[in-house]
Amino acid sequence: MGALPRIFFLSECLRWIRGQEKGILLKVFFGKRKAKMRFLFIRHGESENNVISPSEIMGKRAWTPETRMSFERQRSADPPLTLAGWEQIDAVAQHVAKGGVSALANLGNIYCSFQLRALQSADILHTHLPSSPVHCEVDLHEAGGCYKFNEINNRMEAERGLSPRDVMRRYPKARLPRGMALDGAWYRGTGKEREEEVQARAVRVLDWMRRLSEQEQEQEREVWHIVIAHGHFLNALVQHVEGHQRYFHFPNSSLTMFRASKKGIQVLYVGQKVMMGGTISSML
Repeated sequence: MGALPRIFFLSECLRWIRGQEKGILLKVFFGKRKAKMRFLFIRHGESENNVISPSEIMGKRAWTPETRMSFERQRSADPPLTLAGWEQIDAVAQHVAKGGVSALANLGNIYCSFQLRALQSADILHTHLPSSPVHCEVDLHEAGGCYKFNEINNRMEAERGLSPRDVMRRYPKARLPRGMALDGAWYRGTGKEREEEVQARAVRVLDWMRRLSEQEQEQEREVWHIVIAHGHFLNALVQHVEGHQRYFHFPNSSLTMFRASKKGIQVLYVGQKVMMGGTISSML
């Protein structure tokens, strides 16, 4: 090798070494950017139960012993979406698909419960976001579980609802928890879920969110997951994160954003409503 090629080779080696040193110094002084995970909770669209629920109009103050019992007698154990509910979620799905909430490249999964209104909402979103698979999680169900008032014995009794096999038949692209029995009931309660059980489940879901976030810590991008939510259970989640008992009313198809990182979970906003045409209004 001649003198000039040798000098050129050495200079290129030095340039590469300096580049490596610069990268190392940048990491030392600035550190690797820690990824955060965002969870966009979207309350399901209007269901048949919502149409007869006084709280959808008047909020928490609507509940008296009389209105509560009247509602329990009329409600369905596992109601579907109404036509208005389909339209609400479709408007949200279009808004998200157009990049109205996040960078689409960072969208991850769509999570939902085994309850019909949540499955229908997740399926509508998946139609607009086909690269985001739907995952069913038992712990995401509404407070109270799947139950029906029995007029004969005057008790709240558990209902089977859709079995995992039913879910796979209706939504073949949905993914179930690993090892879940296809013919069993997803709701294992004997009646209406008690308040202390709701609170314990809220803690489990927050832990689940932290675990998902920890799995992404080595990534240098912020990952977004969509969670189809139920109003009363979402209220329990927000109360746990915020550390107070303020009652939040979440309109159907409204958006609530959580951010999870090693520092914990934060609520970024609650109850934002996507209106027809893609505009957003804060409902809280």
